[in-house]
Amino acid sequence: MNSTKLADTLALIISLLSRRAFDELYHLDRNKRLLPQELAGSIDEYGGEVTPPKPLIWNYDFYPIDGTEDVFVDCDLFIDYQLSDLTLQCLMHEESQEGRYAFSIQNIHVM
Repeated sequence: MNSTKLADTLALIISLLSRRAFDELYHLDRNKRLLPQELAGSIDEYGGEVTPPKPLIWNYDFYPIDGTEDVFVDCDLFIDYQLSDLTLQCLMHEESQEGRYAFSIQNIHVM
């Protein structure tokens, strides 16, 4: 996977989370595993606002999925501009959509 495209996809997801655009995020999600209310609930339960990291450096780990070109990504989320223990877990799919990877959010939880 291309690291620039991966970062661009994470930036989109984080931007939508920070704007609380959960319906739009759900619409873009390939597998639609989590409903908009579930995405909002995960953030609200933790408290604070999702913000992009400053400087814009993503803190993530990725794991290739055997037999595919897809990768599983754990991305640390920033809350109120501070690194938190809240983690976005998603699949990045090899096929592209508008210059970034198709994605499927699997979970947002404390890790």
